[in-house]
Amino acid sequence: MKILALIAMSCIALSIGACGDSTDATQPEASASSKSTRPPSGGPPKTRIVEVSGPGSKLKIRIPPGPPPKNLVVKELRAGSGPAVTNGKDEIVVNYVGVDYKTGDEFYNTWERGGPSKFLFEETHKGWELGLKGMRAGGIRKLITPPRLEYGTNTLVYVIELVKVRRAA
Repeated sequence: MKILALIAMSCIALSIGACGDSTDATQPEASASSKSTRPPSGGPPKTRIVEVSGPGSKLKIRIPPGPPPKNLVVKELRAGSGPAVTNGKDEIVVNYVGVDYKTGDEFYNTWERGGPSKFLFEETHKGWELGLKGMRAGGIRKLITPPRLEYGTNTLVYVIELVKVRRAA
């Protein structure tokens, strides 16, 4: 009889332990590179901060709470004073870091991989084309690009430093 009571209490304890805050299952998990910003009280999620290498020091990328935006989000972090990107034939030189909106995982970082990348502006994907047009050299922008403006994958967050613009001939 004592064994049955012990088994019953163990089953109850296990079932209670398996129950949790139902909102936990819907929240994106913080990666090893991001800080948890969910309050211990189980309240609504807050902005997640992902720390990555950036221009001269650690760069904090803020990922807003909630579902990813359906449209492109462009935020000017530092205005540039050099030439602006104007057309698809311009050659751009950029430093950038990209992280996944949902997981916060970094997938590319030129600051850690030996220096800036060079592209023809027309060869970038649609999110960059829309988000960088008119940006001046020396500036830094944050873009949140939905899958339809990417490669059809996840929503991605970029911090992009426009190092140089060379005009198309």
